[in-house]
Amino acid sequence: MAVGALPRTMDALSRRAAMLRDSLRRSQGNTDGMVAILGSFDHRLSALEAAMRPTQARPPRPPSHTPIPPTAQLRFHEI
Repeated sequence: MAVGALPRTMDALSRRAAMLRDSLRRSQGNTDGMVAILGSFDHRLSALEAAMRPTQARPPRPPSHTPIPPTAQLRFHEI
């Protein structure tokens, strides 16, 4: 390698390193933004699930020793 080529090579490597640092900084910014968006979405989804939970709860089943009243029994063809 010629003596004059060394400064050009070092300059090219410095520019490449600066470009990689900039790309990494932008990538980290994108990652941080996505983490914030997904965290917000998860928080809102959890709140929605908590609000819906009371409406999805089934009524308690009667104990097995309690007979079902005849008016509540359905025949197979009525289902």
